[in-house]
This record gives sequence, structure tokens and C-alpha cells, in this order.
Amino acid sequence: MSLIKKHPIWVCLLGVASALALAIVFWLWTFSPMDGEANSEKKAKQASMDNLRRIALAMHEYNATHGRLPPAVVYDRAGQPLYSWRVLLLPFLGEQDLYDKFRLDEPWHSPHNLALLSRRPEVYAFPLTDSQTDTHYMTFDGWFCAFSSSPEWGDLRPFDLVPVAARGRVFEAGKTSAIPDTFHDVSNSLLLVEATDAVPWTKPVDLPYALDEPLPSMGGLYSDDSLCFVMADAAVHLRSRKELGELSLRSAISSDGEVGLPKAAISILDESERTVLWSLAPILLEGGEKEETFHGWKVLGKTVLADKEARQKVLEALDAGTKDASGSAFCFDPRHAIRASSRGKTVDLVICFECWRIKVYLNGRATGHDVAISDASRPVFNQVLREAKIPLDQDVPRKQPTKR
Repeated sequence: MSLIKKHPIWVCLLGVASALALAIVFWLWTFSPMDGEANSEKKAKQASMDNLRRIALAMHEYNATHGRLPPAVVYDRAGQPLYSWRVLLLPFLGEQDLYDKFRLDEPWHSPHNLALLSRRPEVYAFPLTDSQTDTHYMTFDGWFCAFSSSPEWGDLRPFDLVPVAARGRVFEAGKTSAIPDTFHDVSNSLLLVEATDAVPWTKPVDLPYALDEPLPSMGGLYSDDSLCFVMADAAVHLRSRKELGELSLRSAISSDGEVGLPKAAISILDESERTVLWSLAPILLEGGEKEETFHGWKVLGKTVLADKEARQKVLEALDAGTKDASGSAFCFDPRHAIRASSRGKTVDLVICFECWRIKVYLNGRATGHDVAISDASRPVFNQVLREAKIPLDQDVPRKQPTKR
């Protein structure tokens, strides 16, 4: 006789043990800390996107009321920063009472204003933080951004969109921006993101951005490296930070409708100690090939513009071409390029006269800022290259150019 038949009690005990084991496994699977963390992050992402949407809509309401966006930073008469745009947006977030309590001619950390820091509106609170005073929601501050707060980008001028008591005592600098004038494509222009590092919500700090500098630190707030952001049309998005390529981000950040070459590029061109004009073939070569390339394109030749007159002629033609341009279909088969260097900085312009576009590189880094150019520059470039006995692509027999 088997043990089970001889001792029926074992049947019951085994059944209970099996049921208990299954219950424990089910509980661990359903209510495990990891699953709880995932649910918590899922809710946090949704809450963060809701916050970003509300802030963006408040920006639109501010714009509709005043015909412009708020300045990123409000200054005093001496050019000292006082507080952030986040304070100016309070009435459009249902926080008029809190706004009225601020002394708008004092800095964010004055004794009076600092006492209001802990009254941060929930819309500025990142869901996964315990801080009662900080925010991770920031915009981008730079010359090619919607917000450009530095006095070096525009003299201080009175800012009068404040209560009467503060008028004449507060100032702004940089560009005055408005929707939609600021953004030539609102659905593809970044307005606000989750910054990696938090700041006190009233402090006049955002993400500094420059075409020739590394991207500011964004995201990293979730275990899966997701990033929440909102576009200028108030549409919110959630993406993996790895999915967002650097060029795409740069294009979205600096998507402000500026026409012409970046200010930094113009400065290098104007002060260049060495300027080189290149003749290219519109053929992308693999990295392992031995032929000389310029940002991946086959080089036919180059000439250093040592002669001041030749350099001036090329730069004047470039200036004329970028001022009288509209662009066309984006084929990008470049046959010309310019490199200028000054004070340790370099600007590279890779030029296609088929679609009338220039790709701009600063210090070897693609900026994502494409500039239109007219055909007016091409004859001058070709003349200078021919005089230097540099072959042009049109003179070199070869197969049909490779499109990309």
C-alpha cells in the first residue's frame, strides 16, 4: 500500500502546501516591489505630461493676452536676474493670489519672496520627488531658442507687463518672442522638457543652449530612461532618450524661424584667421575608404584663401546668397564647402546648390541648423576654385550622384 493511501492526511497537507505555494507566487507576481515601481512610474509619467501640457497651454494663454511669450528672466536695473518666467505664468495657471503676493521688483531669494518658495504650485512639481520647492520643468535659453534671456543678446529694456508698482523697476533682455512668429513649425519645436537637475521653481534658471556646445542634460528621471516633453503646439510626448537623436533634438530646440547663418558662425567667418574653399563630389564615402572626405563627402580639391581679396569675394558671395534665398526640395548633393577658423573655433559650411541648402557644423559638430542659399554664390565659388586650378564636380566624368 502506498504512503498516500496509508496516510490520507498527506493528501490534504500536500494540497494545502501546493495551494499556498501558488498563492505566494501569484502575490509576488502581482504585487512585487518591481511591479509597484513600474506602476508608480507609469502614473508619474502621465502626471508629468499633464503638468507639461498645462504649462504649455498657460504659455499660449499668456501669448494670447499679451501678444508675446514671457521673458525667460526678469532683471533689475543693474542687469541682475530677479526671477523666472514661472512666476509670470502664475495668473494663467489659476494662481493669481500667489502671484499678487510676490514683490516683483525683488529677486527670487529676497526674504519676502523666499518665504513663498514652499507654496510652489503642483503643476511645477515633478511627481517622483519629495521636494516642496523644486521643479524639473524647464525651457531652452539661447540665441536660436524661443527664450533668449542674456543681456549680451539685446540691451536691457523696461518690462511693463507687471503690476504698476513694479513698472519702471524691472527689465528684460534678449529677443521678444511670440507664438507663432517664434516657431516656424509649432508641432516640431520643443517648448518644455524634464531637465535632469531640479532648481527652485522661482529661480531664473533654464537649460542653456548653444549650437556649438553639447546638449544640456535632459531626462534620466525614470528607470527606463524615458523623457517627457511638450512641443510648441502643446502636444505632449513620451520617448526613450535613446530614440531621440542629437540632430533631431537640436533641430527641435532651435526651431525658431531664424533666417541665415547662426550668429556664432558669422562671428567666426568675419574674424577668420584661415578660410578654405572646397570642391566636393556629391558622393558619400564609407569611413574605411582612403580618399579624402569632408564630413563624409568626397573631396576633389581645396584652396586656402590666403589672398584677402579672394577671401572677401567668397564671403561676400556667401552673404549675398544667404540673404536672397528660399530653399527648395531637399536632395542635398553638395559640391562646395567652406571652412573658417578663428580663436580656436571652426565653422564648416557644406553647400548644395541643387536644393539651395547649407549644413552648418561648429567645431566639427553638426548643429542641425540648415540655412537656405541662392544660386548667386555658385559662380563666384567656381571662379575662385578654377583660378586655383581645383577641379569642379561638373568637370569630372563619373556615375550619377548618390542621393540621400
